[in-house]
Amino acid sequence: MKKINIIVFIIFAFLALVIGINHEPWADEAQSWIIARDASVSEIIWDVSRYEGTFPLWFLTIKLFISLGLKYEYFFIIPIIISLIGLLVFLKGVKAPTIVKILIPFTYYIFYQYTIVARSYCYLFLALSLWATYYKNREEKYLQYTLSLVLLSMISMHGMIISGV
Repeated sequence: MKKINIIVFIIFAFLALVIGINHEPWADEAQSWIIARDASVSEIIWDVSRYEGTFPLWFLTIKLFISLGLKYEYFFIIPIIISLIGLLVFLKGVKAPTIVKILIPFTYYIFYQYTIVARSYCYLFLALSLWATYYKNREEKYLQYTLSLVLLSMISMHGMIISGV
């Protein structure tokens, strides 16, 4: 089983990098980069995010990478890193049949919309994987379970609705 997880992870990472390198950023992706680059942390938290319809987590993540020296040409790396972390959590922590663990990461939304397109949705796979990991033992691991729901609620309105339910 571990060999299959490693193979899935390597194929996912390779394909994501190849497609990410060739992905031309859309206008809203570039806009989030410019906002994170030009706005202060307090402006992102208190002003910008309410007009953008995106919670501050995404802009703050981009700002962190910019402060570490990431250039716009490599912007595609951010959602790939977050999705790879989500994939690790999914493969290691979620109890599912092997075929599900092989196929789910390569579905349209998880592979393309959450991994290639640089939007706040890249956190959804990670948050949902954390939620699924802690769901069964939520009474014993209530802090981890709650934090996974908090992360889910900070991604988008869809995530907020799912975490609220």
